[in-house]
Amino acid sequence: MTIDCELTEDDFLARFKPVLNPIDPNAGFDGCLFETFGDDLAYVQAQDPNLVWTVLDCDGQLAIASGFHFVNRLGYRIASVPVAPDHTYSVACEDLTEPDDDLDGA
Repeated sequence: MTIDCELTEDDFLARFKPVLNPIDPNAGFDGCLFETFGDDLAYVQAQDPNLVWTVLDCDGQLAIASGFHFVNRLGYRIASVPVAPDHTYSVACEDLTEPDDDLDGA
């Protein structure tokens, strides 16, 4: 049986402590994002699967899910604290779409 858990982004950061990307010092997510190709992807694939998280675009909503996912992936994060094998986590982040501040034409 798998236990599904939801976290806030702050809880995710405090509990799982993402590591900096040693390949790209200018990586997104405060230096903790890994790309989905090249050296970054090879580095992610070499990690313990219980440390890998996927940054996802879920219909314009940014989310982070524990595990290595392909569909809707924007990148990866690697945690320093592993996910328990019988748990999956999801983290809702920010909306990717920009609000239209100029709806009234002013």
